Amino acid sequence: MSSTEICLRPAALTASMLPAADVYQWLLAAAVDREQAVLSWLDEGVALLECGTVFSAIRVSGPLVRAAAGSDSETAVIAYLYQVLAGGPVFRDTDSDQYYALVPGGTAWVPYADRHGLEVLDQNWCLGVPAISRMEGRRRAWCVPVTRAGTLCDPDMVWALARCGQSRLAAGPAEAERGSPADPGAIRATVHRALWEPPPADSSELAGLVATVEGYARQLRPRLAALAPLMHGEWQAAAAVVLRHIDEALSEPATTWDLASRLHDLSIVVRPALSLVEDPRAVNASA
Repeated sequence: MSSTEICLRPAALTASMLPAADVYQWLLAAAVDREQAVLSWLDEGVALLECGTVFSAIRVSGPLVRAAAGSDSETAVIAYLYQVLAGGPVFRDTDSDQYYALVPGGTAWVPYADRHGLEVLDQNWCLGVPAISRMEGRRRAWCVPVTRAGTLCDPDMVWALARCGQSRLAAGPAEAERGSPADPGAIRATVHRALWEPPPADSSELAGLVATVEGYARQLRPRLAALAPLMHGEWQAAAAVVLRHIDEALSEPATTWDLASRLHDLSIVVRPALSLVEDPRAVNASA
């Protein structure tokens, strides 16, 4: 830095020197050194902020985001993020091809979720956050900028977006081998039997029934994951909860002595999953 630059620099750097000062003031609450953060935004366009209090972040790989959006076009991806995350702030690092969604501080990832391709940055993480004005065309720039102090993404919807991307990336020969989706009527009849009739006394028959309902859960999960980002309000919230419960139910294989419990747990999540997938109101309801 030259002596001229030093002379021209104000004695004290504050958020008021930046556009959208209220947003910067809010972000600066996460800075260890506020003046250094302002200087970094002014000079380099990126400032190092601490995660875990003002905000946390969920880092999602580019392939997952593009798979969820169904497009490699950055314009289409940005439009998708605006819609799915309801204007919540997201920026991208083009060098690493990672997207960062800002979420409430203290957000913790569910222990049974598949973390491949995504990670929560909470306490003990520092994150290079771009200046609000940095949009497309930079190494680290906003896809969906922060427009108001305190605006953050819903972590459940970031998770649903990631699950949608995972399901679409996983689709292929292995998915095709599972065959066509089961008839909704057959699913309802099987689930009704599992929930309201005594479990089969024969262990082989019980194991077969568990395998059938588990297959329904595995078929419905990617369909619901693809629809969840397109839902609104209570429908969207319900889809996120059901997806979490499906993941939980499928996370651990059952032992022979708890097949009846597993049958119940799987049936409990398959029933609402089918309802959400089949009900047109889930996607057509207005925000």
